[in-house]
Amino acid sequence: MIVVDVNVIAYLLIEGQKTGIARQVYERDSDWILPPLWRSEFLNILALQLHHRGFNLPTALGLWETAVELFTNRERPIDMPLALRIAAENRITGYDAQYLSLAQQAAVFCVSEDRELTRKFPDRVVRMARFLE
Repeated sequence: MIVVDVNVIAYLLIEGQKTGIARQVYERDSDWILPPLWRSEFLNILALQLHHRGFNLPTALGLWETAVELFTNRERPIDMPLALRIAAENRITGYDAQYLSLAQQAAVFCVSEDRELTRKFPDRVVRMARFLE
């Protein structure tokens, strides 16, 4: 079991340079858990793809449906006071703190491509390539 940041979901489902490695992560451990926040963040990623990357609405809707099908049952409640403490103590966003809170609650790694998080939390957050080592 691992917590995955929404960027890993995006790399898995939106074809690009990091899709292959995201698929390897999923093959190695497909038991991904997520805070409910992932939905809002993934919706925003799709909206940005529509506005700036030439996606069309049917493509975005298809990706949305695939993500919801794959990950809805993977959502876990967050200890919000813990997330707020993590955000305050480490000067990170409340969004990022929710992924870290969940990883801490579940005593698992958080896989993310966010360099700041991997730098600030080297014992809890790993990038995809390191997870595969």
